[in-house]
Amino acid sequence: MMVELNDIEEIIKPISIMMINNDIAVLEEFIDGKTLFDILKNSTNNNIDKKTILLNLVEVVKKVHQRNIYIGDLSLGNIMIENKSKRLRVIDLEYFGYINDEIFEYYKNGTLGFYRKCLTKKMADLFALLKIIYYMFNPQIYFKEVEINFKEVESTNKDAVSLFKLNLEEFQSVNNYDKVLNNINRTLESLIRNDT
Repeated sequence: MMVELNDIEEIIKPISIMMINNDIAVLEEFIDGKTLFDILKNSTNNNIDKKTILLNLVEVVKKVHQRNIYIGDLSLGNIMIENKSKRLRVIDLEYFGYINDEIFEYYKNGTLGFYRKCLTKKMADLFALLKIIYYMFNPQIYFKEVEINFKEVESTNKDAVSLFKLNLEEFQSVNNYDKVLNNINRTLESLIRNDT
């Protein structure tokens, strides 16, 4: 499967894939850069090129999905920006897989705040993408959530989804994929316009 993604430069290249304690572990190439988590934590909101980062991320997710593959653990901590080139890179490939209609009943090691139970794999990626965009424009909410319980994260899920003129139920069906993706794109364009 990783071979199918080799031409997508933004996807980190694995060096080795192994099993450790019945879990998949991927040794990946070294990236001289920072995660979006670290960038948001250590930067003023004004010096982040949100437009380039987020438009690029949307395109990466679409390219991966067009190959019938899902990312599985998309979060601020799993996206890096290279120091020199400023190129976006998606890391932590352990949860990439082929798309089917299987639902994530229990997201074993997903990043809190970026997933929701009972979504198909493809829709789970869109939900994570929506939350990344939401947090990039509202970093203070994310850093507050890092220290709180799941109920409060669930409340923020509703706020984030409503910003995109969607509701949580629309993520339950893969039939809504195009609608959700279009709303994400439209809202992102509006956020970018209002942010400058």
